[in-house]
Amino acid sequence: MEMGKRTCFFALLGATLLGAAASAPPGDSTGSGQRSTTALMEQGRQALLAGDYKAARDAFSDLLTVDPQNQLASEGATFASLALGDYLHARPELEKALELAWPPSRPSAINGAAIYLRVKKPLRAIKLLVEYMTPLSGVDEPALNALAVTLNQTDDVSRRSRTYTDGVRFYLLQNPKLEKLRPGMKRWGTTWLAAEEVEQKSAAWSAALVSAGQLARELATLKSHLAVVEREEGDPAFQQKLQIQSYRRGNRTVNPDDELDPGKLTTYIKDKQAAYDKALASAERPQIPDAIDPLNVVAEPPFLLPDAPVQVATSQPSPDPTSSTSPTTDSATQPVASTTNPAGVSPAKTHRVTSYAAAFPVSPTLLVTSAEAVADATDIVVQSIDGSTYPATVVRSDSQSGLALLRVPTGKFACLNLAEHFAGGSVSCVSFPNVDLFQPTAAVILGTAPAPAGKAWHIRLPETPRLGGGPLMVGGKVVGVELATRDSDINAIPAVAIEDLRKFLASDLSPGPAAGDAVAATLQVSATREK
Repeated sequence: MEMGKRTCFFALLGATLLGAAASAPPGDSTGSGQRSTTALMEQGRQALLAGDYKAARDAFSDLLTVDPQNQLASEGATFASLALGDYLHARPELEKALELAWPPSRPSAINGAAIYLRVKKPLRAIKLLVEYMTPLSGVDEPALNALAVTLNQTDDVSRRSRTYTDGVRFYLLQNPKLEKLRPGMKRWGTTWLAAEEVEQKSAAWSAALVSAGQLARELATLKSHLAVVEREEGDPAFQQKLQIQSYRRGNRTVNPDDELDPGKLTTYIKDKQAAYDKALASAERPQIPDAIDPLNVVAEPPFLLPDAPVQVATSQPSPDPTSSTSPTTDSATQPVASTTNPAGVSPAKTHRVTSYAAAFPVSPTLLVTSAEAVADATDIVVQSIDGSTYPATVVRSDSQSGLALLRVPTGKFACLNLAEHFAGGSVSCVSFPNVDLFQPTAAVILGTAPAPAGKAWHIRLPETPRLGGGPLMVGGKVVGVELATRDSDINAIPAVAIEDLRKFLASDLSPGPAAGDAVAATLQVSATREK
């Protein structure tokens, strides 16, 4: 699908989902799931616009558990992970998006190329970009820049492949089409300059390449000759030849191609290498970046079509498959989101970012939860198993333990009792492994934990609790608090031991009526902050 005929997919999808959610009957489980999908998509979009990439990744990750076939969520999760520098999680998200749609979309092509280039798979990056751009009637400059970066970074072995050759041919066909959009200007590396200036630079660079090419061939011959000499160095017959050569030479200089002395050959090679480097340094080199800037999926304006030339007096960047620096885009030619401000938004705008956590009562009006989830929140709501919601405020938060204490003025909660200590063994973790923002139901995950020792304590569970802040139970009493994130290793989920929980609560611990069921007592926290 051409980006020139495509609106921002989040806006389009959001309108569709909001309409579907509005028509869903209250209390209907399908409607609840649909509303969760709608809310999570919007929360992911808002988080991306706010530049809160962790919250965005969490929202898209949750959305994918509700709707695994959602290509847009996969693309959003891919970009959020890239913005966090998390290539480990970005790659599977990308490959899921590619399974759902081929040829690749614009975000999948550009962000996928960034991932594959980073993990040393340049041919996959080339294939993605060419497959995306081939059906387009226009020229997508950022995608073409990404192709230039990839071609420039491709290793020597991969350059022998048909994929690389086809990529170079495709680039050389597309670049003139792009230059036609700006009469009187041409591309020098990633920069738009006056055509005359580019022609002068190109002539000087071509001459330098011719000179360097001859020196490179001579250098390769010398290195090959040195390898032969070093291989035969231990042969007595070779030593005899070397002595005869030394005797006959006198004051005469031996041709490097006939030289048998490894030391002298090494000197010749150093001199030739210096001459090669000097030849390349004698002319300005076109610049192409070493990496591809990710494409923000919520700021995706169309590129220009061939029938829309633009006259521009200023110069801005674009690529060339023979060298190396950083691609930028000229907004008059290619209105794509700024790479220095990946969120592509004005600092004056504010966006609502939402985080979720589990919580449990330690008094009729006080709840323990995850400090990270409620940090800087302007609006906090807790929701019980029966669907009731309550506004909450932060009493205090402790970054060392990772715990926060919430007050619910209207609360009359039955409390979970705290154990005195925990010696290790089996535990029941109560949290929200399943995603449902409107009818959340806690679940029990059985796991194991060692006896707490030192500052760091971790538990092991067969699956992720997804939300931090859930109680760890033994014999109907709390022995700790899990602080899982969506990235947590299920074999080492961070947790707070009972001793540290009691120390955190101190005089605020004032239990009321005991809760008979930890699942019924555990609540879901929704914390919103403006950024």
